[in-house]
Amino acid sequence: MPKIILFVCYGNTCRSPMVAAIMQEALGPDYICISAGSGYSTTAPNVHENAFKALQEIKCGTIADPKSKQVTQEMIEKADLVVCLGTEVREEIIEDFCEEALEDFATGKTLKNMVASEIDEDKIVEYAPQMLKFYDPYDLDGYKKSEIEEKGLKGRDLKTYIDVAEKIRDTYTPLFLHRYFPEKLPAWQEKISKIQAPSPSVETSDSKNMASETSKSSSLS
Repeated sequence: MPKIILFVCYGNTCRSPMVAAIMQEALGPDYICISAGSGYSTTAPNVHENAFKALQEIKCGTIADPKSKQVTQEMIEKADLVVCLGTEVREEIIEDFCEEALEDFATGKTLKNMVASEIDEDKIVEYAPQMLKFYDPYDLDGYKKSEIEEKGLKGRDLKTYIDVAEKIRDTYTPLFLHRYFPEKLPAWQEKISKIQAPSPSVETSDSKNMASETSKSSSLS
């Protein structure tokens, strides 16, 4: 049975869907990579359209579900590994699903919506938060002003999403594989090198004519 890896960011509209899609391609059919948001309400009902377009542009990964989802207790219980893309995300999940429910002694009411379950906190990890938490294509969080100006990023635009998707593909995924699935790393590095390899140049009629004229000129000199 395939193992389930759940990737969680805050809104489930940008980063975690792209991470799950790229990681699914890296890990293959022995794993099921899914994503969700930790916020009490996701920031939008659907994954941003530029997330889909960005993955097409970088030729890596396919987002399976266009709907944004809020993380649930069932998701966490079924997952073999829960990967949080930020410190606050992990803290929210631990607080909401792993700690004991608090009671307001004045009213006798439970202060939390969830009653604690026997979820293993050790399987809920935070990995490379500096890399993804602070590179947010939605509002440019984490980008230095110089990088924004140099790359011409505007936030929420396709160019920004492509930049973040490339960071996930080329940096985050290899580091994640090195730590948790080292046996998958060599194949992924080979795949990236092929994707990044420049396409062979196609000789056009104009370039052929130019080469011919150059050859003639050389023979006359």
